[in-house]
Amino acid sequence: MKKPSLTFFYFLIIFLIVPTIAHANPPAEGSTLPDITLSVPQDVQQQQYLGVTDKTVFIIPQIKSEIVIIEIFSMYCPHCQREAPTINKLYQEIEDNPALKGKIKLIGIGAGNSDYEVAHFRKTYNIPFPFHLDNRHTHFFPLSSWSFGSIQGQRL
Repeated sequence: MKKPSLTFFYFLIIFLIVPTIAHANPPAEGSTLPDITLSVPQDVQQQQYLGVTDKTVFIIPQIKSEIVIIEIFSMYCPHCQREAPTINKLYQEIEDNPALKGKIKLIGIGAGNSDYEVAHFRKTYNIPFPFHLDNRHTHFFPLSSWSFGSIQGQRL
């Protein structure tokens, strides 16, 4: 079995631990993720990845996974553009590791972006995981009170 690289552990620390520590008001124990309704991706492989093949819309807790990492991005954000290859690498490391594949899933939410902008970002940066439209910030604002690293669709 291939050993996870140090880069992978670095990403886990950055995305799972640091945001939780840095957040001034972390979610209270027993609280739940806000109900955020997302459209099921049209791509069948992405539907299968999320485990939402028999639906038209879903909420994040319905994703078939123990942990869901939500990547908030904007097409016009230079940090998001620089970060895209790193997030893609994290996704690939998870998918290549049999101990993690299926247990950790990534989704992206395009804060303030249109269908065109999400599609353009996805194509430009070869995003392999599902990215969702949030042109009116209806998903972003409920999530802004949560730490962005490790948001699980389960009770804390």
